[in-house]
Amino acid sequence: MSMIDGVSQCWWLSDTCVVNWDAWSAIGTGFAAVVALVIALASFRQNESISVRKRGVAVDICRVLMGRVFDEVNALGVNPGVIMGSWDERNVDFVQRSGNKLEQACRDVEGYLLDLPLKTSTLVAKVMTQARGLSEDVSGFDKHGMENRIQIGDLITRDIYSNALAILDQEGKVMTMLGGKATEGRVWMDQRARYPE
Repeated sequence: MSMIDGVSQCWWLSDTCVVNWDAWSAIGTGFAAVVALVIALASFRQNESISVRKRGVAVDICRVLMGRVFDEVNALGVNPGVIMGSWDERNVDFVQRSGNKLEQACRDVEGYLLDLPLKTSTLVAKVMTQARGLSEDVSGFDKHGMENRIQIGDLITRDIYSNALAILDQEGKVMTMLGGKATEGRVWMDQRARYPE
């Protein structure tokens, strides 16, 4: 007696030989289970592959966007109004535009935070919080007319220099985690003469 005998006792169907449908349904059910398992595993692997590719794309995009964030932070930090207190309409406009660009760059990066690896997204989120604070400091200009903006420039931007330095100190670590490099040769002027400690 073989296993085939459990499926059907005879193989030439006739009046005395009938199909054992219970046995055939068990075989069909087992086959369907194997097919469902193979499909589920293939789908899981495909989703995992998509997730890995999505994470890679998010890292690449964030590397470029973080470069923009650091460039705008640098532009704010080296502005003559911020460094020397020499405020005029041009410097106020420049600081406002840089603040708006920084805010937009932060918004762009934040759209990809959840797709980054956990350690990377934690560090990037920390820098984004600091950069958002910097752009909000600059937004204080929007509440005043041009004459007042020039007069209160020092007050509004007093902490921009030190906050910009704090953000740029993290540039190397962030860009390395994103697979890039920090911009070399950023120019900084000393602000200590303006605000003695």
